[in-house]
Amino acid sequence: GIDAREGPTVSGLADQPAAPMAARPPIISRSAWGAAESPIPWPPEYRPPRAIVIHHTATGDGDVDPAAMVRAIYYYHAFEREWGDIGYNYLIDHMGNIYEGRAGGVGVVGGHARGYNYGSIGIALIGDHAENPVPQAALDRLTDFLAWQCTDHFIHPTQQRYFVDRDLPTILAHRDVANTTCPGDHAYGLMNTIRSQ
Repeated sequence: GIDAREGPTVSGLADQPAAPMAARPPIISRSAWGAAESPIPWPPEYRPPRAIVIHHTATGDGDVDPAAMVRAIYYYHAFEREWGDIGYNYLIDHMGNIYEGRAGGVGVVGGHARGYNYGSIGIALIGDHAENPVPQAALDRLTDFLAWQCTDHFIHPTQQRYFVDRDLPTILAHRDVANTTCPGDHAYGLMNTIRSQ
């Protein structure tokens, strides 16, 4: 048999400070931002999150109420594209507010990175970051949110892993897996900072 009596005791471990856990930032629910029920069904599917994909919405970021912008993106995805729901799992506005996107909760498959949706979380920064810098409040909240998501799903933020068909950063930009400029040059230039923070 194995004798595991030698080693630290509970009383010795109790004196050690616990590793800090990333706090869950507040998230504005679908009902709070006004998600409408879509007549087009998109039944939820689930996969354990293994990667996080960063996007921008390529829309304005501060001229209208951000909740109205989320509703407009929802309408575009759900009705004009006929997906039945918004494709992003979460969205972050220029003030740092986080909005719940795709219905279904943790692990629900979104529609944000064709071919890489299964097993990824899609987070969109509201705004056009090809033209405009990422507001500091949005960047700060994104890194806080990523810390929580990475802790919750055992994703190491600065590592790579095999995902779908190749080795990719665990926090990646949409353009890393698609022929797109998303999340815009300003956001893309911050990817290493986002991962390390």
